[in-house]
Amino acid sequence: MAEKDEARVAPRGKGKFLIFGSIGLVVVVASAAVTSFFLPGTSSGEDGAEGKKTQQAKEKPKGPESWGEGTVELTDILVNLAGTSGRRYLKMALMLEFKAPDPATIILQSEARKAELRDSLITLLSGKTLESLDGSDNKNLLKLEIIEHLGPILFENQKGRIEWVYYKDFLTQ
Repeated sequence: MAEKDEARVAPRGKGKFLIFGSIGLVVVVASAAVTSFFLPGTSSGEDGAEGKKTQQAKEKPKGPESWGEGTVELTDILVNLAGTSGRRYLKMALMLEFKAPDPATIILQSEARKAELRDSLITLLSGKTLESLDGSDNKNLLKLEIIEHLGPILFENQKGRIEWVYYKDFLTQ
């Protein structure tokens, strides 16, 4: 009877080996599946270098986030304010900060279109009264109007946008 009991008990260590071996096999199979499905360039015939280039091309943003930055300055703007019979004026200088796919081209074209930019700005400003320019809120509203007026001129046939306007001089007399 003792012999029957010994036959039923498995030798020590073999059961643990089978359990750990099975777990190891499952981990190896799972990691191979994850690698082939989720990592680019490791399946479907691509080699590693081509897979990385393809992934980088997909990740590179093509919109305004990837555009370069530039600035355009407009100085010595002098206009009579509306409703003052020429007795009050505004003298200003400003800088336009913009983003565009090719900022160098925009800067060159802005030099050629400086007269148009100045004309549009003078037309906008000459319609302002002293009261409409008073206070920081009104000055910020004017910045938004300037962006609206000068953006179409600066980027007539190209992509781009004016990000912000900075006053370099702002004097009312």
